[in-house]
Amino acid sequence: MMLRAPVNRALTVALALIPLSAWGADPGQNPGQNPGQQPAEKTELSLIGGLGETDNVGLAATGTQAQTIATVGLQVDVERQGRLEGALTGAISYLDYLEHAFPGQVVGRLDGNGSYALIPDNFKWSVQETYGTAQVDALAPQDRNNLESVNVFATGPDFLVRPSTETYLRLGGRYELVNYETSPFNSHRVLGMASIGDDLSVASSVSLNADISQIRFQNESLNPNYDRRKFYLHYEIRGVRTSIAMDAGVAQVDDTGRWNSKLLAQLRITRDLTPFQSVYISGGRQFTDGADTFGGLTSGAAGRLVVAGASGSAGNYLGDSAAAGWTFKENRTSLDVSARWDRIAYTIQPTPAQIQDYLLLGLPAGLDETRRGIEMKLSRTLTPTVSAFITAAYAHESYDTLAFVDHTVFFGVGATFNPNKRLQYRVRFDHDVRTIDVVPALVVAQGQGLGYTENRIFLTAVYQLSE
Repeated sequence: MMLRAPVNRALTVALALIPLSAWGADPGQNPGQNPGQQPAEKTELSLIGGLGETDNVGLAATGTQAQTIATVGLQVDVERQGRLEGALTGAISYLDYLEHAFPGQVVGRLDGNGSYALIPDNFKWSVQETYGTAQVDALAPQDRNNLESVNVFATGPDFLVRPSTETYLRLGGRYELVNYETSPFNSHRVLGMASIGDDLSVASSVSLNADISQIRFQNESLNPNYDRRKFYLHYEIRGVRTSIAMDAGVAQVDDTGRWNSKLLAQLRITRDLTPFQSVYISGGRQFTDGADTFGGLTSGAAGRLVVAGASGSAGNYLGDSAAAGWTFKENRTSLDVSARWDRIAYTIQPTPAQIQDYLLLGLPAGLDETRRGIEMKLSRTLTPTVSAFITAAYAHESYDTLAFVDHTVFFGVGATFNPNKRLQYRVRFDHDVRTIDVVPALVVAQGQGLGYTENRIFLTAVYQLSE
């Protein structure tokens, strides 16, 4: 799995069923929000219910089957500050396929973190939790049978010591559990973190950092254990309109039996161009893996459900990425555009026999991949109670290991109606097309790796429980 915007051939009904904000805002970091800026405390809880129709519930190339789907769910966005602080965001819904095409299903994503200051300003205990969905088979569409739940839980201490007003020393540790619903990638991890830094000013800082990880798998016959190390310089500065954060150093991994070193580099720049426009640019390179990046997945401009792409392995890979986004919001109109490019290359390359076992038996094999995509969302408030929106996305995937290439095109339109402050009705229509450009002969012989076209329409209601 790779750190990227969600795949465009998303879960069939996710867009309609799980509004990522009950009142229309998209999730993820605001491009205009400075790194490290503390949000205000809030409590937002909403009930979600809906009914819809799809003309291709199995995302089949031929012999499509229509289906009526009912849903009920909960959306949460809670933040707390103080000695006990934390945040929980996301939405979870239960889908009921009324003509019984598939069994009932829980979909959605929850991201949470919290800490308790045992010694204020010096020692706290932290917890992180991420629950979401991942694709299983890279060649198959993301229907009900090709998705699995993934849960990543981590906890551990954080220490902070200040020898002087400007200088600080941070030490931290985590014990992490990673669980996949069906894939044999379950693991536990021990992480150690250390940094020494200096607050150059109230708006800038620099630090030297070391992160060390031990990854141990439940099924060691399929997933070799390995360790990973990162040593890097971090610098960030936050201005009135511009923020810059960067890392530079070296990343190391020993999964091949000896330490392999590569450049580690990360850069993120955000800028408020005007009171109505903001942009961001980011990019980087690092050693990582699917579970490590799972908690950092975010939605693109179209606000689609975050689904991690199939990787085929829990092994270490070198990930390169670049992303950019532009947001415009003035009076009653908003426009969001985002683009992203990703490339992953596994440090342990599969043999031809392992690739064949992946295609025939579904056994793990690291799948090198290059992906690029662009998304947009245009929203307009028509009246004080009615708004409309248009979303579109394009994605191109190339699984170099498998010689498999596809692209997807998505288009959606919808409207919302707010009869009062607590209640919102939403109707939307989505059109999704997956086209296969290159497919291995072995896959063709098995009747896999096919494209599809799907249309769906949904009506959902969101009731805000909190004030």
